[in-house]
Amino acid sequence: MWQETNAEPVLFNRDNVKVSNDKNENLLIIVEGQYDCIALTQYGIENVTSIPNGTLALGWIENEWDFLEQFNEIYLVMDNDIAGQTAIKPLVNRLGIWRCKSVRLPYKDANECLVNNVSNEEIAHCFENAEEFTPDEIKSAGEYCKEVIDIFKNPEKYCGFDTGFPELTEILHGWRKSEVNIWSGQGHSGKSTILNQTILYSGSLGVKCCIASLELRPARYLKWAVEQTLGKNDPTEDEIIKCFEWIDSWLYVLDISNTVYGSKVFELFEFTARKYGTEIFVIDSLMKVRLKGNDENMSKIQFIDDLTTFAKKFNVVIHLVAHSRKQEDDRSKPDKSAVKGAVEITDMADNVLIMWRNEDGGRDDLEDDERYDALLIIKKNREFGNIGKIRLYFDPKSRRFSCYGQSNFFK
Repeated sequence: MWQETNAEPVLFNRDNVKVSNDKNENLLIIVEGQYDCIALTQYGIENVTSIPNGTLALGWIENEWDFLEQFNEIYLVMDNDIAGQTAIKPLVNRLGIWRCKSVRLPYKDANECLVNNVSNEEIAHCFENAEEFTPDEIKSAGEYCKEVIDIFKNPEKYCGFDTGFPELTEILHGWRKSEVNIWSGQGHSGKSTILNQTILYSGSLGVKCCIASLELRPARYLKWAVEQTLGKNDPTEDEIIKCFEWIDSWLYVLDISNTVYGSKVFELFEFTARKYGTEIFVIDSLMKVRLKGNDENMSKIQFIDDLTTFAKKFNVVIHLVAHSRKQEDDRSKPDKSAVKGAVEITDMADNVLIMWRNEDGGRDDLEDDERYDALLIIKKNREFGNIGKIRLYFDPKSRRFSCYGQSNFFK
């Protein structure tokens, strides 16, 4: 239709729209073309307007802002073609997702419906079944009913990978996907050693893992892995080769043994998760991750938040080694607050495990239940709430820890 050159873009037919003083009663219909506006009016539908200058030009919204504010419901009847359907999202974003609905007609537009003798009842049915726009993040509680029933009926499905340590698996119920586990403890407490041991056990279950061993060069870390796998520190060359044939089938190592930006770690982890289907990731340690920002604690908090987001997005397990604060007495058992950094670091993690080395474990005057090499202290278990302490015994030759009475680590 003809319009004046350089005219202010406004909604066609807006002067015939009936507006009540009660905003909740006001409804507006917006179609794509003027002929469509006339066609819907022929169907006896009121408060129909059409947008000026095509679907891509949205300057009319600013001009009609006060007019549009009067309506609690807005029905968008865009053409059933690429241009019309593409226009819906930007329109909804500008007009307000809470009040917009999309009407799909049986033909390209209202005018074609009129020409093809579509009945009033069919048009009314289209409006009655208009699609609402609800953010993907908002769900009604009832949508989760079946999932909750499944949790009750099959609790074992919500347990994770076996940890390799019976007592630890009993407390945590395994390493669960989408969770972040923080490992802490004083220097030389054995936290990296036991973590690497659990990674090797995960590999024995066929789980693909990726480790960023930032405090050890890859070859040195893998030497430890060979010793723990074979259970001895003097393997033959053939044994080493055979061991690597197994490790190579499931383990990926980041070739970084120095400080690295957190963003680079995420980039490499994402590549590994997408390409290889890696399910368990390790960062050892947080101290070697370079974080952006001048506030160290806030930067660490943001990094942990990014880790939890990554774990959920890719449905993977993440282990993070975070050193403990220096204590006056290394013989005192640490708690969750001993993890170096802001308290939010452990608050945001799903599970917190602290290794404590028993310096007195070799004394002859101790009772049997006090003669152990280390304690693994589970200070947080978000999913099940169970916490506890596990006595561990260390074999220097194999570099392996074991629980009391545990004779064989690998299945």
